[in-house]
Amino acid sequence: MRIDFDFIDFSHCLRIEYTKLILKELTENGNSINLISDAGTGKSRLLKDLESIVYPDLSIVYVNLKDYLWSYKGLNLFIKEKLKVKGNSKNLSQIFSKICSSNYCILLIDNYDAILQELKMDIEYDEDFFNDLNVIKNMHHVSILCSTKVPHNNMLVYIGGKNTNRNSWLTLERENLPKLTFKQIEEELRRQIISKELFLDLNDARQYLVRSILKSIEPYSLLIFVAKQLNSQTETCQNTPINRKLKSWTKQYKKQKTKSIEKFIHVIMNWLLRIWKVTRLEKIGNPLVSFLAQIINLFTRNKL
Repeated sequence: MRIDFDFIDFSHCLRIEYTKLILKELTENGNSINLISDAGTGKSRLLKDLESIVYPDLSIVYVNLKDYLWSYKGLNLFIKEKLKVKGNSKNLSQIFSKICSSNYCILLIDNYDAILQELKMDIEYDEDFFNDLNVIKNMHHVSILCSTKVPHNNMLVYIGGKNTNRNSWLTLERENLPKLTFKQIEEELRRQIISKELFLDLNDARQYLVRSILKSIEPYSLLIFVAKQLNSQTETCQNTPINRKLKSWTKQYKKQKTKSIEKFIHVIMNWLLRIWKVTRLEKIGNPLVSFLAQIINLFTRNKL
């Protein structure tokens, strides 16, 4: 599909030129892509920017697979409604086959790795589901973009809680998300800060702020957090030097992330404890088993 980029407004995009490049790969070149990047770098934002693009005869559907781990039917229904497909469709390939061939479609799957190496999910995410994605990808009027933290074909696939001993076999072009630049972070701060006067008043402090965000391993997430703090700061806080404010906000951000990790560990440990009690492994007279029991009890006895 040929795209006239002059008719598309990219001004709201985080990575403007890269968004254009990916759109061209998906449409004009007809490629399907595995977008790879760590958390907090703006991977999901790129997919959301692509979703917002409006162009004649182009349909773009965004789905976050984390939201549908327990509902394969819910995923199908959501995509059907987005594409305005009528009639019964038992799988995704049937949905996309009903789209008029003159209409090009891009399926954006965020957090595709949510169903890779995952033991607990809807059992309908079976081998046919992964085969179905390849069928869709091979349709002449459809392209797929899947986002993951690591290359999807380096990850094992689990079906029904069992290891298939196979890596993901969806055929995709590998694409690494480029790092954010100084200009991209500065422009995004301008978008995120509600008061334009406040953004302009930052002056030299703005450069310090942008450079500090650039150094973070999660620059986009930190940027959004800092922008929220700037938007909600009190008059007293406004007079505090930016370096002191940023130091405090960075600590708050890290503390917030630590709490999320602690909650995750707590859930895992409680899950292990339930398995422990059901299988009664504590009765096995093995030093390693006894040591594991002590660790589980330590985490589950003390609330994180």
